[in-house]
Amino acid sequence: MKRNIKSDTFKKFISFAFYPKITIIVCLIITALSNLVLGLIMHTIKEHSTVYNILYAILTGTTASFIVAIFVELTNNYRHNKLAWQELQAYYSVVTDYELHKQVAMGNTPAQRATLLAEIGAGLLNKDETKDYIEATWEQLPTIIPVLKDTLNNKKPYLTDKEIVELNNIVNLCYKQIWDRVYSLLIMSPINHNVMNHPDEDILNYPKNILDDMPDWLRKQLAGNANQQAMNKLVDEILSDSFLMSQFMVGYDISKKGISNYTESDTFDSDSITDMDNDYEHQEFETEEQFKKVNERLYQRIIESERPFVSYHLSNMCKDISDSIDVLENEVLKKPYYGFMLKDFKEAKEQILYSPMNRMIYRSELKRAKEAVKLKKEK
Repeated sequence: MKRNIKSDTFKKFISFAFYPKITIIVCLIITALSNLVLGLIMHTIKEHSTVYNILYAILTGTTASFIVAIFVELTNNYRHNKLAWQELQAYYSVVTDYELHKQVAMGNTPAQRATLLAEIGAGLLNKDETKDYIEATWEQLPTIIPVLKDTLNNKKPYLTDKEIVELNNIVNLCYKQIWDRVYSLLIMSPINHNVMNHPDEDILNYPKNILDDMPDWLRKQLAGNANQQAMNKLVDEILSDSFLMSQFMVGYDISKKGISNYTESDTFDSDSITDMDNDYEHQEFETEEQFKKVNERLYQRIIESERPFVSYHLSNMCKDISDSIDVLENEVLKKPYYGFMLKDFKEAKEQILYSPMNRMIYRSELKRAKEAVKLKKEK
């Protein structure tokens, strides 16, 4: 055990100290070239002459400088990479776990594939009903986004340029559009009516004597702002919980089918909007409750007509997120120590999935599938 710990520590030191290699390689090349030139010149000069001694001093000086520079670079590399290893643990875990969880969600483990084959063979399940990587990505958003967002905002010094680009694409482009889309659906719900027209003033955190003397317009404006912030928080809460996401987005097809099934004819018709507006304008409302009900019906028609496009849009964003995470995983696996440690970690988890028990289940389920198909044919 002690030997393994020492070996692991030495391996970590070597990999941390020699990454990145470019500075060390450049120093080595420059030193080798300068020493070669000086050596060739010294070869043509009489030994122990003044010029020879000067060149010899320069040669030894450049060599010593190279050795010092290498040790300084190795020390700096080790300190930086060791700190990066500690700071980015959550990021590495999310990136490497993502693929594993995606494969499990898609039913690609041996036992899952065997069970799926049995159900398909028995006519209990259609192959098109299985999950794809877009669905799996959508379900993992509450887990991966907070970590990736924190990594991008607080730990850029430890990331490569490529990682920063991909993280920025995930957090500030794809996820931002998902957030905006969920927000747009939320403001077309009945919740938004009271937020806009009857903001709750009790939410204001001011002393009572200040609230009593505060002008009505100022109190209403501050209450409206506070309620708007609460709406933003509600969107964050929805996207941070898998159950809330699934319930809020019921009826939307966030998958590969959501992309392939969408056509431009599914786009919301502008004439339909005009008809709705005309119906809306020519109605007279005796009470606010009537106005609210008509407004809800209008928004519901808009939501229903936009459902195919929303499914298409969110599916595309999840597809882009999945592609970016695949790039991040490849970047992480290139890094010193992190690469082979995470590779071993990933392979260890895969060994659990592809264990002898799962192989037994695979054979058992295949046998059951054949029997199910046979019974179905006999009927």
